[in-house]
Amino acid sequence: MKTNMGPFILHNDGGVTNQNMARFGQVVDEVVRVVEGSVVSGLAQVLYGDIHIKVRGRLIIRTIGPPPGVRIEGRIQGRYLRADDAVELRCFKRRKLCVDTLSGVLLHELGHRFWSKHSDHTRCRQWAYYSHRLRISGSKEPSELEKRFPSLYSITCPVEHFCETLAHTDSLSGEQSRALAEIWN
Repeated sequence: MKTNMGPFILHNDGGVTNQNMARFGQVVDEVVRVVEGSVVSGLAQVLYGDIHIKVRGRLIIRTIGPPPGVRIEGRIQGRYLRADDAVELRCFKRRKLCVDTLSGVLLHELGHRFWSKHSDHTRCRQWAYYSHRLRISGSKEPSELEKRFPSLYSITCPVEHFCETLAHTDSLSGEQSRALAEIWN
């Protein structure tokens, strides 16, 4: 089932209840608000295209590892399909769709769209340098890294750091907000 919702075309690829599809309108409204108000110049270019919503009966767990000694496990809730220029979001059976969580996941995946299709390569390099400086400064303990990054997942590489920063725009530290504005505005 296909539905136009804001600037997106939503595809219910099976199993998503009508109630959750209706709640997804709140996700789209929140994402559009954040993107249009973002300090990232040109970010609104990502407000288009297909979003496939799929149901998975069990959680998908992935472990990632950089920097050494830090183990991060979590659910894979979305992915950007670069070849199709589409986003896939995953809901889980027997769970009510969480608007806050899916807003962050969609913002993260739209960050991948921006980075790969619409960003300026000079700014990408500047962000990579900033991300590297954060990673090597201070303690490598997970609790300390979480203070410098929006999430532990964002320490894996500059692209994930950028995407997680977008996903956590409303809760960034002053330093993170300044860096985002200085590099991307």
